[in-house]
Amino acid sequence: MLIGNRQEAFDFVVRHLFKQGERAVAEGGGCLYRGPDGTKCAVGCLIPDELYTPRLEGNSVFMLPQRVLDQLPAPSLLNELQIAHDDPTNWWNPTRLRYHLTVIAQHWALNTDALEEAYNNATW
Repeated sequence: MLIGNRQEAFDFVVRHLFKQGERAVAEGGGCLYRGPDGTKCAVGCLIPDELYTPRLEGNSVFMLPQRVLDQLPAPSLLNELQIAHDDPTNWWNPTRLRYHLTVIAQHWALNTDALEEAYNNATW
């Protein structure tokens, strides 16, 4: 899967996060690109399976290998989405996560139609 631009990345990530309904975290609480039970973080859901390796864990999006970064648009946007994923208070209820993602969308002048759809379909 190759995401071509910021809007496509934002739409894919917000749909993923609201569908998943939880953070991708290790047993100790630290966030992961790929967590237990198939969970994926805001950036992890964009990393193709063939490029994922556990060695990516613990690195910010800016420190990922170039072969991975070449598959990801707008690392600064993805970093902001990662921060939203990593903040446990955003997972108290879908409204908190929606608010944080709306702020990011406004900062990047992104359309929020996919966000609103994902929020309205959230079951957690």
